[in-house]
Amino acid sequence: MNATIISYSHTGNNETLATRLAAALEAEHVRVTEERRRTMDTIVMDILFNRTPSVDFSAESIAQHDLMLFVGPVWMGHVATPLRACFKQLSVATPLPCAPHVNVTRRSYEHEHER
Repeated sequence: MNATIISYSHTGNNETLATRLAAALEAEHVRVTEERRRTMDTIVMDILFNRTPSVDFSAESIAQHDLMLFVGPVWMGHVATPLRACFKQLSVATPLPCAPHVNVTRRSYEHEHER
């Protein structure tokens, strides 16, 4: 299987996860980056006004892969806007069916059940 891990990380936590996941799956790791430094203000404004930022990502270069896994933060209950930019590019570049799944983990399972 030809797999790719596509990641965006604002603080570095998702970068660590994506790097380890790519190594475990022996998959290519594509990092989504932005030209400008992102602040909390730009995060909030992008979400509130449904803005899509400009990102350094080429959908055509990975459109031939069988499996694409996305790793990134969830902001205010939404997928991080840099990843949304990737989704938009991919929807044009590849006709492959998608089955999006978002898994958000805030605490460990054991921690939740100690209460």
